[in-house]
Amino acid sequence: MEECSERHKDLHGMMEPSSTRNSSERCPCPLNSQDYTQEDHNYTYHNQGEDLMDIKVEIKAEEEETYVRDDQQSMKEDGIAGSFIEEDTPTEISTDLTTIQEAMFVKFSSLLEKGLANTANQITNTIKADLSNLGARIEAIEDKVEATTARTNQNSAHLRTIQDQLDMALSRIDKLENRSRRYNFRIRGLPETFSDIPSTVQDIITALIPNIPPQRLELDRAHRSLGPPRQDGSPRDIIVKPHFYAVKEEVMRQSRLKATLQHQGHQIHIFADLAPTTIQRRRTLKPLLTVLSQRDIKYRWTFPFAVKFSIQGKTHSFATLQEGERLLLGLRLISHETPMDFTPASSGSTKRPPPGSPVSPLWSKGPSKKSKEGKPP
Repeated sequence: MEECSERHKDLHGMMEPSSTRNSSERCPCPLNSQDYTQEDHNYTYHNQGEDLMDIKVEIKAEEEETYVRDDQQSMKEDGIAGSFIEEDTPTEISTDLTTIQEAMFVKFSSLLEKGLANTANQITNTIKADLSNLGARIEAIEDKVEATTARTNQNSAHLRTIQDQLDMALSRIDKLENRSRRYNFRIRGLPETFSDIPSTVQDIITALIPNIPPQRLELDRAHRSLGPPRQDGSPRDIIVKPHFYAVKEEVMRQSRLKATLQHQGHQIHIFADLAPTTIQRRRTLKPLLTVLSQRDIKYRWTFPFAVKFSIQGKTHSFATLQEGERLLLGLRLISHETPMDFTPASSGSTKRPPPGSPVSPLWSKGPSKKSKEGKPP
């Protein structure tokens, strides 16, 4: 090889490598041949370029074949290789592409199913945890509702007892207040223009009891009811307390015997001085009193609170609206079809609503989670 000239190095490069030959062998280059002439040298040198081009084409073809072979081996390892490399017809190439697409679709479908399964498992686990949490919270709420319902029913029973005791206490207070007012009576209808109240009251008493001695006309108190003058212009009541209780009782008796009472041309009315709550309770009985008045049945109020009347020589009395309704129905003074207004006279009515029924839960309590877990399958 060292005996060859530089211009033949390319030719040596395309030949067999020197490592495969013995060192004693002579270089096969034609330049070293004894029979090599100048004409042969010119021919070899002229065709050297064409030989190099052919060799390069063959090397490129071998490289492409090696690349296809490696790609085919890789596709075989992935399970999607086919024999389309070795086939050249369009029909077979189309068939191989379809096969490859189907194989890729199957592989992608498998990957998608695995991903969806993992996602579904994650969502299911999250929902199960949330449901378990909600179940525990609902169970706690049910326990609280049950305890609250029991406590409410217990409190309702205590409340009814307390209401009964309160009604009894208020009734006794009303009696005490009415007893403190039992010496008094009220005169209604005198205009506010009457300024000398004591003299006016003594004149009214004298008109009702003509033969009363002057010393019996002594008054402990005589004045207008407390509060400013009324906006509607109606006069305020005059509250009178005679010094002698007998005088008050005689005035009340004489006033009931007279159909009308007048003083200096003004019609007046005389009433007992009662507690405001007693007056309110009397107003609730107004529908029944209206029925008695329409039947020309005289009635009177007894102390501290009751209505008394007589019919066919027999005396009857009632103290509540329900009791009076039953009594008038029994006497056939009213019927179930008789229209009556039982609306309370004002919002300050002392009538108590009927007691309500015990409170029951909105739903029945379900089995607890602990009982479900402890129950054998």
